[in-house]
This record gives sequence, structure tokens and C-alpha cells, in this order.
Amino acid sequence: MPDYDPRYNSGTATLRKTVHGNCASFQVELEAGRITRAVYRCTTCVTLVALCEHLAELAVGSSVEEAAAWEAQLLLRRHPEVPRERRDRAE
Repeated sequence: MPDYDPRYNSGTATLRKTVHGNCASFQVELEAGRITRAVYRCTTCVTLVALCEHLAELAVGSSVEEAAAWEAQLLLRRHPEVPRERRDRAE
């Protein structure tokens, strides 16, 4: 996943995941081992876009390892309004 040199703790890292035909890709910029900027691209699903936006906001200030450790259930607890049939978007 990471495209950065951990000795320098800077550069970029990219993560892409596809679940049930929905795809999300995040790219983060790192400085001093922390995410300073996070951008995403995803399939056009309003639920997925909202979840990706929230993840991008949460990522800033975290390490890549911390951000990669977030689980779907944590995100869904923060968004109880997500309908049951769309909860797989958090995976």
C-alpha cells in the first residue's frame, strides 16, 4: 500500500478497494509520518461519497497505519443514518 519511504516519513500512500461493485481509492500526503492531506475517488453512490468524505477528514493528522486500521463498524457507529442495505459501503 504505501509508496513512501518510512525512513523519511514523507511522500504519498495510496489505497484502493472494491466491494460489491463499489470502488474507493484514497491518496494521502505525508509529512513527519502524519497525513497532511487526503483525497479520494469513488463510484457514484451518495452513501459511499459521504463515507469517503468523512474518512478523508478523519485521516488528516493520523499516521498511515492508524488510518488503515479504521474498521467499518467504527464508521457506521458514527453514521447510524446509513440504511441497512447500504452499510456494505463502509467496508
